[in-house]
Amino acid sequence: MAIKTVGAKRLQGLKSDRVAGAPPTYNPAWVEVGRTTLTSDGSVGGSMTVSSIPTKYRYLQCLYNLQDGSAGNVMMLGRINGSGNNYEEKGVDINGSSDARFAYGSQAYWNMGLADGSYDSFGIQHITNYNGEARRSIYNECVHNGSGNNPKARRHFGYRGDTSNTTQVEAWSYGSGRAFGNGSELVVLGLDPAGSAESEGFWKYLGGNTLTGTSDNLTTGTIAAKKYLWMQGYVKATGSVRMNLTFNNDAGSNQYKRTQQKDSSQSSSYTDNCVDLHASMRDLYFVNAYICNNASAESLIFYDVVSVDGVDSNSSEIPNRIWGCAKWLNSSNQITEIDITNNNSGQDYSAKSFIKVWGSD
Repeated sequence: MAIKTVGAKRLQGLKSDRVAGAPPTYNPAWVEVGRTTLTSDGSVGGSMTVSSIPTKYRYLQCLYNLQDGSAGNVMMLGRINGSGNNYEEKGVDINGSSDARFAYGSQAYWNMGLADGSYDSFGIQHITNYNGEARRSIYNECVHNGSGNNPKARRHFGYRGDTSNTTQVEAWSYGSGRAFGNGSELVVLGLDPAGSAESEGFWKYLGGNTLTGTSDNLTTGTIAAKKYLWMQGYVKATGSVRMNLTFNNDAGSNQYKRTQQKDSSQSSSYTDNCVDLHASMRDLYFVNAYICNNASAESLIFYDVVSVDGVDSNSSEIPNRIWGCAKWLNSSNQITEIDITNNNSGQDYSAKSFIKVWGSD
């Protein structure tokens, strides 16, 4: 059998060697299919578009990193395959003081970046892309809401739909009634559920750590600086522990500003020396987070956490969920290390607890 090298110490048989009917030897991966990046401030009423998206991709992941333009604040309007009153949206805006639910139907666009047009925003939207079927999507956004430790970050998340049962997505655009700023970017990733022949996907593993014993810290160690980061963490503990997220060993006073909501309660905003991923101490956690890691701007983060308590002794434990967003108040350095730390003395993270980070530019 012929072989090829696809990574350090990894060999893979060629596709031509595969026995008919056997499963593929590679896994589906998110592959970049288009990107638009502004290298200067856009014009008022301008747009960013990724077109000619291959229709073989049944699922799309769209990242948007939108900067406020000097010619006026950005008003983000998302569309796929052009205009028409076929867009619908339902979601929640958590802002630390007056959370709001909203629903819109028969619109000519989706509202992006909370539609307030005032600040930079970072978001990810996952979209189904089957021919002849209405498209459905889940999205999450973090809005900067102003520099420094006084303005709080805001989070926007929910569901979007495009009810036009026509062709698969061929273009994805963000329009603006004002102006996109220098560095604004739209990246479209595609995933083919039948598998992809590409050996390298968009999200590349950067580093992580899995415990083999007890510890109070999970760390990636030094990782490559990438514009987009995807982090997952799992903690099983000897008792109730905390999960304090920090970047580059920065635990300085007031370096992190976050807004988060636990279950259905009203959200609250905090300024702290970490991003506190727990609303109350538990002994089992899972966290999924995305980070926009710009070199010259405060990093934007949105995260979801699920936790339970007494997992080994109480099978009826009802999980808690946290929705949150945060910003790291450092506009000079990119993130090159991520840590999750417990400061509750007497209890530790147990073996099999882990942190893993993927990234891309």
